[in-house]
Amino acid sequence: MRQFFVILFVFFLCYNLVEAQTPTFADLPGPEHVLVVYNGNSTLSDSVMQYYKDSRQIPSSNIVPLESLINDDIYDPVSNSTHRIEITQEGEIIRDSTILSYNPIYRHSWLYFVERIAAPIAEHLRTTFVNGTPLKDIIRFIVLCKGVPFRILTTPDHGGSCNQNVPVDGLLCFLGEDYTVPHV
Repeated sequence: MRQFFVILFVFFLCYNLVEAQTPTFADLPGPEHVLVVYNGNSTLSDSVMQYYKDSRQIPSSNIVPLESLINDDIYDPVSNSTHRIEITQEGEIIRDSTILSYNPIYRHSWLYFVERIAAPIAEHLRTTFVNGTPLKDIIRFIVLCKGVPFRILTTPDHGGSCNQNVPVDGLLCFLGEDYTVPHV
Protein backbone atom coordinates (compact mmCIF):
# COMPACT_ATOMS: atom_id res chain seq x y z
CA MET A 1 0.00 0.00 0.00
CA ARG A 2 2.85 2.34 0.79
CA GLN A 3 4.32 1.71 -2.68
CA PHE A 4 1.01 2.63 -4.23
CA PHE A 5 0.96 6.02 -2.48
CA VAL A 6 4.57 6.73 -3.40
CA ILE A 7 3.86 5.93 -7.05
CA LEU A 8 0.69 8.05 -6.93
CA PHE A 9 2.61 10.95 -5.37
CA VAL A 10 5.33 10.77 -8.07
CA PHE A 11 2.68 10.59 -10.78
CA PHE A 12 0.90 13.74 -9.52
CA LEU A 13 4.22 15.54 -9.08
CA CYS A 14 5.23 14.77 -12.67
CA TYR A 15 1.76 15.67 -13.95
CA ASN A 16 1.91 19.06 -12.24
CA LEU A 17 5.38 19.76 -13.67
CA VAL A 18 4.18 18.98 -17.19
CA GLU A 19 1.06 21.08 -16.63
CA ALA A 20 3.15 24.03 -15.43
CA GLN A 21 5.32 23.91 -18.56
CA THR A 22 2.40 24.00 -20.97
CA PRO A 23 2.78 27.07 -23.20
CA THR A 24 0.25 29.87 -22.83
CA PHE A 25 0.39 30.83 -26.52
CA ALA A 26 0.42 34.51 -25.56
CA ASP A 27 2.47 36.76 -27.79
CA LEU A 28 5.79 37.62 -26.27
CA PRO A 29 6.01 41.37 -25.72
CA GLY A 30 8.21 43.16 -28.20
CA PRO A 31 9.19 46.76 -28.91
CA GLU A 32 5.84 47.39 -30.59
CA HIS A 33 4.13 46.83 -27.21
CA VAL A 34 6.07 49.61 -25.42
CA LEU A 35 5.06 53.27 -25.23
CA VAL A 36 7.86 55.69 -24.30
CA VAL A 37 6.81 59.01 -22.71
CA TYR A 38 9.32 61.83 -22.28
CA ASN A 39 9.45 65.53 -21.38
CA GLY A 40 9.75 67.45 -24.64
CA ASN A 41 11.19 70.47 -22.79
CA SER A 42 14.13 68.58 -21.27
CA THR A 43 17.31 67.69 -23.13
CA LEU A 44 18.07 65.03 -20.51
CA SER A 45 14.65 63.43 -21.00
CA ASP A 46 15.11 63.57 -24.77
CA SER A 47 18.51 61.89 -24.47
CA VAL A 48 17.09 59.10 -22.31
CA MET A 49 14.25 58.59 -24.78
CA GLN A 50 16.62 58.44 -27.76
CA TYR A 51 18.87 55.93 -26.02
CA TYR A 52 15.92 53.73 -24.99
CA LYS A 53 14.31 53.98 -28.43
CA ASP A 54 17.52 53.05 -30.24
CA SER A 55 18.64 50.29 -27.90
CA ARG A 56 15.17 48.65 -27.69
CA GLN A 57 14.19 49.42 -31.32
CA ILE A 58 10.97 51.15 -30.28
CA PRO A 59 8.92 52.35 -33.29
CA SER A 60 8.53 56.12 -33.69
CA SER A 61 4.75 55.76 -33.42
CA ASN A 62 5.26 54.60 -29.82
CA ILE A 63 6.98 57.80 -28.67
CA VAL A 64 4.98 60.52 -26.86
CA PRO A 65 6.52 63.91 -26.02
CA LEU A 66 4.87 65.90 -23.24
CA GLU A 67 5.42 69.55 -24.13
CA SER A 68 3.65 71.33 -21.26
CA LEU A 69 5.35 69.99 -18.14
CA ILE A 70 6.16 73.38 -16.63
CA ASN A 71 5.31 75.23 -13.44
CA ASP A 72 1.94 76.78 -14.15
CA ASP A 73 -1.36 77.99 -12.70
CA ILE A 74 -4.24 75.49 -12.86
CA TYR A 75 -7.84 76.64 -12.68
CA ASP A 76 -10.42 74.41 -11.03
CA PRO A 77 -13.98 75.24 -12.14
CA VAL A 78 -15.51 73.22 -9.30
CA SER A 79 -13.82 75.17 -6.51
CA ASN A 80 -13.52 78.31 -8.67
CA SER A 81 -9.90 78.75 -7.66
CA THR A 82 -6.47 78.84 -9.25
CA HIS A 83 -3.37 77.31 -7.71
CA ARG A 84 0.26 77.35 -8.72
CA ILE A 85 1.51 73.85 -9.56
CA GLU A 86 5.22 73.19 -9.38
CA ILE A 87 7.28 70.31 -10.67
CA THR A 88 9.77 69.72 -7.85
CA GLN A 89 12.66 67.43 -6.95
CA GLU A 90 14.29 67.61 -10.38
CA GLY A 91 11.05 66.99 -12.24
CA GLU A 92 9.90 64.05 -10.16
CA ILE A 93 6.91 65.37 -8.15
CA ILE A 94 3.77 67.35 -9.07
CA ARG A 95 3.06 69.63 -6.13
CA ASP A 96 0.42 72.24 -5.36
CA SER A 97 2.44 75.20 -4.09
CA THR A 98 -0.53 76.59 -2.13
CA ILE A 99 -0.46 74.82 1.20
CA LEU A 100 -3.84 75.00 2.87
CA SER A 101 -4.06 73.28 6.22
CA TYR A 102 -7.87 73.18 6.03
CA ASN A 103 -7.89 71.50 2.61
CA PRO A 104 -6.14 68.13 2.85
CA ILE A 105 -6.84 67.23 -0.79
CA TYR A 106 -4.90 68.96 -3.52
CA ARG A 107 -7.31 68.76 -6.43
CA HIS A 108 -5.16 71.07 -8.56
CA SER A 109 -2.28 68.58 -8.63
CA TRP A 110 -4.69 65.96 -9.90
CA LEU A 111 -6.03 68.33 -12.56
CA TYR A 112 -2.47 69.06 -13.67
CA PHE A 113 -1.79 65.33 -14.00
CA VAL A 114 -4.96 64.78 -16.05
CA GLU A 115 -4.41 67.80 -18.33
CA ARG A 116 -0.66 67.58 -18.85
CA ILE A 117 0.15 63.86 -18.62
CA ALA A 118 -2.85 61.52 -18.85
CA ALA A 119 -4.84 63.36 -21.56
CA PRO A 120 -1.95 63.67 -24.08
CA ILE A 121 -1.00 60.01 -23.60
CA ALA A 122 -4.61 58.85 -23.93
CA GLU A 123 -5.07 61.01 -27.04
CA HIS A 124 -1.95 59.52 -28.64
CA LEU A 125 -3.09 55.97 -27.86
CA ARG A 126 -6.56 56.67 -29.24
CA THR A 127 -5.56 58.48 -32.44
CA THR A 128 -2.44 56.62 -33.54
CA PHE A 129 -3.00 53.58 -35.73
CA VAL A 130 -0.49 50.89 -36.69
CA ASN A 131 -1.58 48.70 -39.60
CA GLY A 132 -5.19 49.71 -38.98
CA THR A 133 -5.11 48.86 -35.26
CA PRO A 134 -5.31 51.63 -32.67
CA LEU A 135 -2.20 51.89 -30.56
CA LYS A 136 -4.34 51.54 -27.41
CA ASP A 137 -4.96 47.90 -28.40
CA ILE A 138 -1.25 47.19 -28.93
CA ILE A 139 0.55 48.85 -25.99
CA ARG A 140 1.20 46.73 -22.90
CA PHE A 141 3.87 48.82 -21.16
CA ILE A 142 4.41 52.54 -20.61
CA VAL A 143 7.94 53.75 -19.90
CA LEU A 144 8.31 57.16 -18.25
CA CYS A 145 11.68 58.75 -18.98
CA LYS A 146 13.59 60.96 -16.57
CA GLY A 147 11.96 64.39 -16.55
CA VAL A 148 8.38 63.13 -16.52
CA PRO A 149 6.94 63.43 -12.99
CA PHE A 150 6.30 60.05 -11.44
CA ARG A 151 4.58 61.15 -8.21
CA ILE A 152 1.75 63.46 -7.20
CA LEU A 153 1.98 65.05 -3.76
CA THR A 154 -1.53 64.62 -2.35
CA THR A 155 -1.23 65.90 1.22
CA PRO A 156 0.38 68.96 2.80
CA ASP A 157 4.14 68.93 3.22
CA HIS A 158 4.70 69.90 6.84
CA GLY A 159 8.34 68.86 6.84
CA GLY A 160 7.54 65.53 8.45
CA SER A 161 6.89 62.08 7.11
CA CYS A 162 3.14 62.59 6.62
CA ASN A 163 3.38 63.06 2.85
CA GLN A 164 1.36 60.69 0.75
CA ASN A 165 2.54 60.50 -2.82
CA VAL A 166 0.53 58.77 -5.53
CA PRO A 167 2.53 57.08 -8.31
CA VAL A 168 1.79 58.39 -11.79
CA ASP A 169 2.50 55.05 -13.48
CA GLY A 170 -0.18 53.35 -11.39
CA LEU A 171 -2.72 55.97 -12.49
CA LEU A 172 -1.76 55.51 -16.13
CA CYS A 173 -2.96 51.91 -15.90
CA PHE A 174 -6.51 53.29 -15.91
CA LEU A 175 -6.19 55.25 -19.19
CA GLY A 176 -8.36 52.85 -21.19
CA GLU A 177 -10.98 52.37 -18.49
CA ASP A 178 -14.37 54.07 -18.35
CA TYR A 179 -14.84 55.50 -14.89
CA THR A 180 -16.33 58.56 -13.33
CA VAL A 181 -14.12 60.79 -11.25
CA PRO A 182 -16.02 61.96 -8.16
CA HIS A 183 -15.83 65.67 -7.40
CA VAL A 184 -13.82 66.27 -4.28
